[in-house]
Amino acid sequence: MKLTARKMILILSILAIVVSSAAIIATYLRKDVRYKYRLTRDGVVITEYRGTSRHIDIPSAVFGRPVVGIGRSAFSATKAVYFLDALVGEKSTGSQLIESIVIPEGVTSIGEWAFAECVNLESITIPSTVTTIGFSAFNSCESLESIIIPEGVTIIDGLFIKCSSLTSVTIPNSVTSITNSSFVGCRLLESIVIPDSVISIGAMAFQNCTRLSSVTMSGNIEVIGAGAFDNCRRLTEITIPDSIVSIGSGAFRGTPLQESLYESSGDFVIISNILYQYRGSNNNVIIPFGVKTIGDSAFEKCSEITSITIPDSVTFIGSDAFWGCSGLTEVVIPDSVTGIGSGIFINCTNLVNVTLPASITEIEPNTFRRWESLTNIVIHDSVTLIGSHAFAGCSGLTDIVIPNSVTSIGSSAFRDCINLQSIVISNQVTVIDYQTFTGCKNLIYVTIPDSVIEIEENVFNDTPWFYTDEYQELLKRVDTFFFRRTR
Repeated sequence: MKLTARKMILILSILAIVVSSAAIIATYLRKDVRYKYRLTRDGVVITEYRGTSRHIDIPSAVFGRPVVGIGRSAFSATKAVYFLDALVGEKSTGSQLIESIVIPEGVTSIGEWAFAECVNLESITIPSTVTTIGFSAFNSCESLESIIIPEGVTIIDGLFIKCSSLTSVTIPNSVTSITNSSFVGCRLLESIVIPDSVISIGAMAFQNCTRLSSVTMSGNIEVIGAGAFDNCRRLTEITIPDSIVSIGSGAFRGTPLQESLYESSGDFVIISNILYQYRGSNNNVIIPFGVKTIGDSAFEKCSEITSITIPDSVTFIGSDAFWGCSGLTEVVIPDSVTGIGSGIFINCTNLVNVTLPASITEIEPNTFRRWESLTNIVIHDSVTLIGSHAFAGCSGLTDIVIPNSVTSIGSSAFRDCINLQSIVISNQVTVIDYQTFTGCKNLIYVTIPDSVIEIEENVFNDTPWFYTDEYQELLKRVDTFFFRRTR
């Protein structure tokens, strides 16, 4: 049968694809004596250790290709089997035998869980070329005693969870963030130096470091997360710099430091101009001038308070600041406040309205979520963004006007506002996000400007407006994700 030129080209193209694919698969399956690996554009990534050695020098090259990375769970005693991002799998006795590892120069990245549960690993040498270490890379390395993190790494991301023998760690000046739970359960760690490059310490970062007594704090730290030093039973001294803007609830819970702060404080526990906790019993509370931040949960469950006066020195109100203040009927947020955390009025059952100051430019996600008693709110035209779930579950809210300054409304921003009847949307908004008004069971009056060109899925589901002629006309005019899927 005579082949046309077009058919010949097609057949050759298919053969080329098959051959190249086979080469890729063959290359992928080839392995060194102890390792599985995969090839990348830059070199080799070790994906699985297959050996029983106690002391390991990872090769700098495999078949002439440089080793540039250690893959996810490559040496983990729990092999890389994941379901919905949860790590599960069978134990590997080989990994549990490892006592020391030397990683060669040239490696630039260490993957998530790379050495997790190597319970006998005592030491590891990380080269200066490494700039990325993935989440929980050394989780439950129970015998690891010391480690030097190379310059260039910028984040400590849950790296040393349950490293119960860790006594020494060197953090370079390149690190800017220590994330949640990074050192939780490092019970032999007695001291740590946090360099000036670090600006945030996550929630529970040093929780249950029961021997930790000395912390040299970064001079530029801005955020200390909730429970960051919880149950550090020997922590008696720490210097909080003036750069701090937020201290999470319970950051020093269970420490001698918190006990001494309580003993030296009156009604207000104030740390570096942050109102950490209110401990009084007054009905009418006047926050002292000079406080710059009202900390997370600072007034949590202070049900006897009926009014709070916030001074002009305050610039930020933390998450859940007034959570459970069921007697609160009046609070005025001054113009000095430029930021508000999430859920600040949850379960403030007698507080029915609030005026946001003109200084607020963004309503962050979850800011007023589940403030069920809210019936009225004034949003100034300084606000440009309403975050996801910002008013979700505000069941007392009946109407709201979104000023023309707002350009973006996040997903589920007004979800389950079951008594919301009318809303006017800013003429600067171009996209109405996913489930913005889902569950607003009484929503019948909606004004959508011509600026809206796209509506995402399920925006008006479970609302009366969903069934109106106006909504059907809107679907014809805009690019609608929901409409595209159902027409």
